[in-house]
Amino acid sequence: MISDLCPVVLVVDLKASDLYLAYFSNATHTGWLTRGYLALIFVVAIAVAPNYLAPLVLLAVPPFIYLLLGAALYFIFVRPYTIARRFVQSRSTGSKGDLYTFSESGIEVRSEFSSSHYQWEAIRAAKQTSSLFILSTNRSAAIILPKRCFSSEEQLSVLRQMLVRQVKQRRSTPKAAVPDTN
Repeated sequence: MISDLCPVVLVVDLKASDLYLAYFSNATHTGWLTRGYLALIFVVAIAVAPNYLAPLVLLAVPPFIYLLLGAALYFIFVRPYTIARRFVQSRSTGSKGDLYTFSESGIEVRSEFSSSHYQWEAIRAAKQTSSLFILSTNRSAAIILPKRCFSSEEQLSVLRQMLVRQVKQRRSTPKAAVPDTN
């Protein structure tokens, strides 16, 4: 295979919009965004059908409903973007981005002041969106790779093949049964 011979090397310069999209992708998966939408639906239901929700009529008074609606919109859309922007700004040190090398031995990440190595076993899940690859290492951490950082369609294809072989196939193979010692 091609990926056996040549590693995939990327220079990744994250933008706030990349993290924002990754957040929504993960939030939808984990249900946090769903809870936010349920809260938004609840607020709208109070405004539309106050007769059916008599005990909650006090919250339907215009100043309160606008306050609740504003808070829901802030926590669903604005807050995640400001957190993403703050994270990107804190990482921008004038360098061109982090260097990611994907090979059969794992993932090597080098930045201006540090370097790290991930074994393929550390990647719990790999997800592809229309503009990103999201490689989850645990419930709250991930490697985010924007597709705009790939130099060619071939490089993108090689990484896909590598992810299928290293992550997807590893997750789908059953673990060997441990023999009984008794």
